[in-house]
Amino acid sequence: MKKFYHTCAALAVLASPAFAGAADVLPSSEDDIVMYRTAGPWAVHQNNTSKTCLISQKGENGGLVQMGLTATGDYGYLGVFAQGAEVEEGLKEVAVLVNDNVYLGQSEAVSHGLEDGYKGGYILTDNPNFVKDLEKEGELVAFPDTPFIYTINLDGAKNAIYEARKCTDELQGS
Repeated sequence: MKKFYHTCAALAVLASPAFAGAADVLPSSEDDIVMYRTAGPWAVHQNNTSKTCLISQKGENGGLVQMGLTATGDYGYLGVFAQGAEVEEGLKEVAVLVNDNVYLGQSEAVSHGLEDGYKGGYILTDNPNFVKDLEKEGELVAFPDTPFIYTINLDGAKNAIYEARKCTDELQGS
């Protein structure tokens, strides 16, 4: 897999220093998050604290993935969580493969997910191609070459992202 990373033409950086201020959109364990609706295999959640919405799906392997956009829709994030995962606090270099395109960046480890007992991390992204790749559906491979590799089926992601945008617009009165 490492050889593939060096030869992939769609290499991108997920988070830039200018994007650091967008980190306040990341869900926290203190946020008021409720179910908005389902969209195929995805759950759409309304974060009343940040006035944004996100989507999530639990994979066959028990892993939980979350994806969301900032209030303006300019930036996004991906969270991957597992029950019982050992998470070291701080930034870690990570790679995410979405439909044969590799995105590199840093993940901020956190000790919470939407459900109790889940630990993992968030990756912030300011690359518009990342969301476009997610909307093409296919699959996402998170954290390849680690013990916590996840393959996420993106079927229905385009509709779920649409629903999350609609939810955010409703929360913001747009």
